[in-house]
Amino acid sequence: IYHPDKNPDGREKFEQIQNAYDLLSSSRIPTGEPDLINISLIVKTHVIVFSRHMKTLSPFKYPGYPMLLNVIKESTTRVNELQYLQLLSTSCEAALLTAKTNTGNAEEFVGEFGITILAASLHRCLINITTETEMTDLYLQTASHICCLVAVLSSVPNFRTQLLDYSNFVWDLICCLKYFRAVDMVLAILEFISKCSVTNELQSLFASCGALWRMGLLLFEYDYTLDEPSARSNLKKNTQAAKNIFALSACNSIGRLAGYLQVGSPQSPIHNDICIAVSCMLTGVLALRLKNLDCSDLLQILNSNTEIPTIIWNSKMKDSLIGFIKKEFETVKPCEHSAKNIFSFSFPSLEKELYIGQIYVRVFNEQPQTILENPPSVTLNLLMYLCTEKNKIKQIQENQQHLPISDKQIGEYEYYLICIKQVIQCLINILNVNPKVSQQTEHNNWEPLSIILSYLQDEGTKDFKIRDLTLNLLQILSEEGHIAKGIVNLKIIWRLLHCLREFKETTKNIFLILKPLVSEYSLIVQEIVRYCGIIDCIEILTREEEELSIRILAMNVLGLMCNDLKFGPTTSIQASKLISQGLLDRILRDPQSGIQFYDSDIENPELIWNSTCRKELNESLIKLKTKYAQVETSCTDIRNVQWKLPDDFTVIYSHHDDQMIVGNVFLKLFLKDPQYDLRDPKAFLESMLETFFVTWGEQKHQTSEKYMDLVSSIVSLLKTRPSLTDHIATLGYIPRLVQLLQEAQGDVKLIKEVAVMRLFHEFSSSEKCVESLAAVSTTFQALMKVMSSFPQPLAFSLDTTKLLLEKNIRVQPSFIPQALEAKTIPFLLSILEEGTSIDHVDDPAAAKVHAIGCLQAMSKSLTHGEQVVLILDQSPVWGRYKNQKHDLFISRQQKK
Repeated sequence: IYHPDKNPDGREKFEQIQNAYDLLSSSRIPTGEPDLINISLIVKTHVIVFSRHMKTLSPFKYPGYPMLLNVIKESTTRVNELQYLQLLSTSCEAALLTAKTNTGNAEEFVGEFGITILAASLHRCLINITTETEMTDLYLQTASHICCLVAVLSSVPNFRTQLLDYSNFVWDLICCLKYFRAVDMVLAILEFISKCSVTNELQSLFASCGALWRMGLLLFEYDYTLDEPSARSNLKKNTQAAKNIFALSACNSIGRLAGYLQVGSPQSPIHNDICIAVSCMLTGVLALRLKNLDCSDLLQILNSNTEIPTIIWNSKMKDSLIGFIKKEFETVKPCEHSAKNIFSFSFPSLEKELYIGQIYVRVFNEQPQTILENPPSVTLNLLMYLCTEKNKIKQIQENQQHLPISDKQIGEYEYYLICIKQVIQCLINILNVNPKVSQQTEHNNWEPLSIILSYLQDEGTKDFKIRDLTLNLLQILSEEGHIAKGIVNLKIIWRLLHCLREFKETTKNIFLILKPLVSEYSLIVQEIVRYCGIIDCIEILTREEEELSIRILAMNVLGLMCNDLKFGPTTSIQASKLISQGLLDRILRDPQSGIQFYDSDIENPELIWNSTCRKELNESLIKLKTKYAQVETSCTDIRNVQWKLPDDFTVIYSHHDDQMIVGNVFLKLFLKDPQYDLRDPKAFLESMLETFFVTWGEQKHQTSEKYMDLVSSIVSLLKTRPSLTDHIATLGYIPRLVQLLQEAQGDVKLIKEVAVMRLFHEFSSSEKCVESLAAVSTTFQALMKVMSSFPQPLAFSLDTTKLLLEKNIRVQPSFIPQALEAKTIPFLLSILEEGTSIDHVDDPAAAKVHAIGCLQAMSKSLTHGEQVVLILDQSPVWGRYKNQKHDLFISRQQKK
């Protein structure tokens, strides 16, 4: 190629080659010693040839290993001499290049006992280098060649098998990881570890030689702010870039060593002890990231401060780990390291951190919006923790009763309480962000719920924070259908109510729990009533100093209870015994305005309410709660308590003593304002009529003012609400009134008779009432009895009769047959006869006018009018009056 005849420009190169040839072929005087120059030149020639023509030579097997290994061996023994050191370095490089050229060459090298020779050579080199040795040093270059050769040989199965017998060699190889200046050497050793971690025996060998610790130190040399170098050649110029590559490669090697990283062939098996050791070094969640080929994110975390729910890592933790590793090298002999040595290691920074379900509870509570990978699993682990800690606390409490407690135990107990608070808060945060988590739990497994509820007792009530957190958690859970069902099945309402009574500050949370429960489950309503919960609701209403929203909440719960299909009526009855029905209805209908109404002084037909009433209600509630507490005390198991208000119970309000109250209406106040907009006029009317019949036979009422107020109230109600008169006809009261009128014996004031006639007078405006009266065959007998036997109110009785007859003109059945049978016409005509004395009647003139009106109405009957006219025409008295304007008899005042 370079001959001048063929290449005029190649003369200089040709001469260099000629001189080299002459030198190699020149004869030397034998000295009995190896010709180092020739050997060195030959080996260098091999290096040049294989470095330049590796691909071309790859099909051919290298035949010179016996001689080459002998050169390496002899050079190692005299390595302190420069010539031999140079030869050793060149020979190791030649071995490296030949092994890289062909897999068969690598196998041949191993088969010629190359490992033994390499082990000795490396050890001699390492004696002469330090971490400060420059790469120009021949010892370091030689060690680098050996390490790179070992990385190549790592692919040979026989090499890996023999390696188990060379623990000291492995130790020396792993020690090479500390020589950062030799970039290729460090990377080669990392490759060697990665390739050879194919059996648990080899993995254990590496661990015993401190590979895990050496590689662990490399991880903390990473600088995530540095740009990645474009080529490996740049690594020798950029120390930090080299360290970054070391760290990335070390991650992969550690992953292979532990069995995390399943790449390459053959794959690495899982080594349990090393996996545990790596988890202790890096924490479990970071150790799992070694499964990835690209661990740059892991290295960034390890070399910065990170605090998220799944990861805590900081400079203190890094320093603690580095300190542990350095101590390992100081105290443990070579090849006697063990992955188990780190099992007892812990980070001081994490000693007080609660790690459950792969999250740090404190950090998650500080960052509750963090998205969790598996919220149901975390939730389950938190509940399991609560169960475990509950048993520990119980044991400590039992020991306190029998033995003096140490400061250490006090500290443990306080720490347990802190952890419990964190866990409950964590559950709350998870459910707030992941509301469907509770739906993914077993629907018939109430044990977790029971565990939560248990914290309302003992330490829960002693430590207000635990108690409040537990209530917050229950509030969230109570909105879930199957959890609410669990609360029902566990029957723990009594526990909530106890907490409510003992700690007023829990009021809001407890009612927030109860509200969704009572809206869905009748059994909850039954339990609240059974455990005196109605008293609690109304007692909160009476707290004028309480926050308005809490009072509204309590009334919302009471309203839901009263509207319950199964137990609502019972609840309403008991509640109305404590507080006026009118006030109660108003409060439950609109709690906010109703409570303002409660706090005000009110006086209207349906309510008399003032500070005295509020005070008397409070006193009654206190007495009731005291009685209930006595019932609980006498009961061996609170859950078996059965309580309700006595049937005859009523709150005694002193302001009501002089009032007659019917249908929750004060009659005197109603008579003052009959136009008042009553809540339920129809119910009020029915209550008054029932009261009327009940008090008819009671002598004390017959002449009382209250009795007259009752009748006047009925009349006033019918006058102001005429439509109610028709309703009376449907209630069956009219026949009873007729019967009462017949049975009346009369008294000085004729209160009963006048009372009934006043009612009939109002009934006369209703066609339906008149029909009902006409349907009673004895109606006119009763009317005639009153008019004939008790003449004093005759004018009013005749007016009532006239109105009934006028309304009956076109109504069937007709009153006329009854009137004829009762001889009403002769009686009425007798009143009109001259000479008849009716001076004892209250208003004689009016009586005559109304008598004429009765006769005229009878004569106009469509069915019997002609019959009545025939009778009247036979009377001379009627002839004088039938065409007169009869209201002339009535005075102006009477007309009004």
